[in-house]
Amino acid sequence: METANRGKLYGIAFVPACRPRGYLQFVTDLYDTIERYEAIMDRLSRRGYLVFGYDFSGHGSHTGGLGNLKGAISNDLISDLHHQYQQILREYPPVIAGETLSHKDGKTLHLISPTLHAMIGIGFGCSLIRAYLLHYADVNTLLMIGDMCMSSRYARLLETCQDERRKRGDHASSQSIREELQKGWRASDGTEGRNAYRSSDRKRIRSYDRDERLNFEYDLASMQTILSVLSMVTMSQWLSSFPKYLPLYEMCGYLDPVSNFTRETDELLTRFRYSSCRNVFYRYYENCRHDLLLESCQREVVSDMKRFIERIDESLQQTYAAQREVWINRKE
Repeated sequence: METANRGKLYGIAFVPACRPRGYLQFVTDLYDTIERYEAIMDRLSRRGYLVFGYDFSGHGSHTGGLGNLKGAISNDLISDLHHQYQQILREYPPVIAGETLSHKDGKTLHLISPTLHAMIGIGFGCSLIRAYLLHYADVNTLLMIGDMCMSSRYARLLETCQDERRKRGDHASSQSIREELQKGWRASDGTEGRNAYRSSDRKRIRSYDRDERLNFEYDLASMQTILSVLSMVTMSQWLSSFPKYLPLYEMCGYLDPVSNFTRETDELLTRFRYSSCRNVFYRYYENCRHDLLLESCQREVVSDMKRFIERIDESLQQTYAAQREVWINRKE
């Protein structure tokens, strides 16, 4: 995808053999790349869904410079997600069924079958999806995997980052900010290393430590953008703006230090429980850390994702059929 002033973004799309029954959009984490999820995206596409995702500027092996968002601000990252979806729709349009029903009193009803657009956020991607939902209304299902939630730490770190940027310039390393951000991301069993928070498998952690795509430093301008996204949506804004019947699935590892071992996710779910929202679901996974989609429980996680997505897809079609039936009975 071509951006206005940041060049091309690298993306992957898995297109089913049939016309897509829905669209699944992956939104990746910090220090991440869409290529890590290719196998999972392929498996989901075999269910008839078009599955796609892009690397942010400064991410992945196809970038011109790791850690440099090329001047993107938070609104750019949000609008990029929208443009990605629109581009996919242009290239692979959905099968849209519909009909116009007339009533004897002269009124007509134009019914169009709904199309599933599920956004799958991973870590930082969950925060970006929250901001997306405040700007656009073209998503009807959310899956949050390893949610970074809404900690007050992010706003404080944003102020520190802004001070550092004024002193040292846009392109200075944000290593000290990153270390402060990840201070609480230590594994409960004492596993050391920058990537210990990602997985409970030490062999996998060692492979992550050798992967340059996961071990770069953002420059200060890019880190400021990231922290702006993380602190953009407060808990009260999220609860008040969240559509009452929008399906949301929170998926978290019990050993994920990013969510403070589910404590921050617990708080989010508790607040949802006392709100007017009706379709919020969750599941926690034993012995798993942050990278749920690449952990030992991967098969179980992907199976849960498939089941949830297909139930929502079925529910959308049932709602359409029910609306049609009501109108036909009214005619008679």
